[in-house]
Amino acid sequence: ERALELLGRGDSPYGDLFSLLYSYAEDLLFSAGEDGLSKMNDMLIAPLTKSQSGAEGELKLNGTLLDLNKEEVALDIWKAFADNLRLTVPDLSITGLDTLRGPIEVLKPMRTSPHLVDNQLSLGTHGKPLDASVRFGIEVGGTSSPLATNNVMDLQLSMPSMDVAAAMYVTVQEERFMNFPLKDILNFSCWLSTIPLSEKAAFIDVGLAMHHLDVLFDEGIHAKTACVSCSNSWLEDLDSIIDFLDENQFISGLKTRALSIASVLLKGDWV
Repeated sequence: ERALELLGRGDSPYGDLFSLLYSYAEDLLFSAGEDGLSKMNDMLIAPLTKSQSGAEGELKLNGTLLDLNKEEVALDIWKAFADNLRLTVPDLSITGLDTLRGPIEVLKPMRTSPHLVDNQLSLGTHGKPLDASVRFGIEVGGTSSPLATNNVMDLQLSMPSMDVAAAMYVTVQEERFMNFPLKDILNFSCWLSTIPLSEKAAFIDVGLAMHHLDVLFDEGIHAKTACVSCSNSWLEDLDSIIDFLDENQFISGLKTRALSIASVLLKGDWV
């Protein structure tokens, strides 16, 4: 109120240091170069991904990422179909992470609310799309199972263009924030410790929550599959089946529903 009386905006009770640092980050990292790509690609993403995978813009996660194994199915209704079930995901690779298009926005405060921050980014170019490749295995076992199968497949999803817009509700504990040690400024866990827990029983809205989420694929998602070892011969023609479903708008409808469910989950009490 005192700032407003002195013809100020009254929206910087802790000074303008953080707004100055954010403006510097916008010019240095978030803005676009002459090619339309974000400067963050060359300064951060390319060197970080190369140190992890050996290739710029590529992230590799090797080893067992997921292994769900049910060796003995208890319910009789399921035992009639299979004695054991197993789903494995051993490898994941993402390429094209260094195709961030500028300008981007990261944790940018909104003037409409003191606790909402905006996040916007775009990935993918015509010459270098965002690709995700995953290998997964599905095993349904049992000597008498009519569904017995053992398949290991590679799935590749290519996204020429992806745009993400997310508004987040964020509050922090003032005392912890004002006494935050500079030596821990790059420690993500220390920043998380400044976020208080929401006390829903007391109807106090604090903490961290997803307020709004939109993910757009202007040029769609193109899927390709390949059998590594498949006991079902029809999986060799899975690409043709996917193309048929895509032509009949099934894939786009499934994508819309999946994104809608993900948005609801992220904005709900699960996160």
